[in-house]
Amino acid sequence: MGTRGLLALAVVAAGVLALSGCAGMAAPAGGVPATPGSFPRPAAAGEVLAQATVLQNDGEAPQLCLGGVAESYPPLCGGPPIVGWDWAAVEQSETASGVTWGSYAITGTWDASEFTVTGTPVPLSLYDPLAVLDPRLDEANAGRSDEAALQRYQDELHAAD
Repeated sequence: MGTRGLLALAVVAAGVLALSGCAGMAAPAGGVPATPGSFPRPAAAGEVLAQATVLQNDGEAPQLCLGGVAESYPPLCGGPPIVGWDWAAVEQSETASGVTWGSYAITGTWDASEFTVTGTPVPLSLYDPLAVLDPRLDEANAGRSDEAALQRYQDELHAAD
């Protein structure tokens, strides 16, 4: 691309930037103005399970990291405050340069602005969620069809191929 093409591209880019500065952010239905990268966070009914990094800078409240975690040392992330967090009660945390962090499965409540711990956090490296049992594989829940009907359905499906 020649000098003339680069100049034209720069003029177009400057115009787009100037016009984008004129655009305002519309407020969502709730009346709360949106900010870049934000989304509505409704409260949850009852307890929820969070699987996330908890991070605390010296002198600040611990926070539940939502979204990406920068893989720096120490890591960087952001999120809502986590109430009832106790570093002395958890294992597998790390501290460097005034920042303490770790990744955990945490049971708690979410009121749309902060997460409150209600259970004992488990380090994610040790967390093994309960298996979800498929009711279709439970012999006590075999359904109402008898063996002959099931064989007929299977034969019809194979014939359709």
